[in-house]
Amino acid sequence: MGRSKARFAVIVMALAAPLVGARTASPTMPASIRKIFISRCMGCHAGASPAAGMSLDPDRLPASIQDKPSSGKPDLKIFDSATPEKSYILMKLRGAAGIAGSRMPLRAKKLSEADIQTIADWLAGIKPRDAAAAEAKKARQTGLPKLDHVQSSDGRDDRGQPIPRRAG
Repeated sequence: MGRSKARFAVIVMALAAPLVGARTASPTMPASIRKIFISRCMGCHAGASPAAGMSLDPDRLPASIQDKPSSGKPDLKIFDSATPEKSYILMKLRGAAGIAGSRMPLRAKKLSEADIQTIADWLAGIKPRDAAAAEAKKARQTGLPKLDHVQSSDGRDDRGQPIPRRAG
């Protein structure tokens, strides 16, 4: 390896060293939400075997719970992106009637209504997967409309035929 290549490799390794094993913040998760999940949920809902098989690791949210059935109430979604206010996670945090088991966090002080509302507001701002997919598809399809023939300035195509005007 030449001297300049060796220097380059050392510089790259030095710059990358702090990033090895680093976790990046979820781009859609505000710091206030991260703080709640880290301090109040990850004691049980993290690691290789999270409680109820549900990881609430902020780096995996909301994807880890979005539109997935609850293990305690399979007919309810943990985070229902179509109707966020009906999400099972909010029911569990509030200790609502009809939940399986106990309010969350288990054997700990209940989250304040302000913290629960912060989570509810965050969930309400996340687009349903179908809507996000449709938006991405639309973005990929941007561009000029396809024309059968080239239109000249006189309103005729390249064969001299009049081009009908499109409504809209």
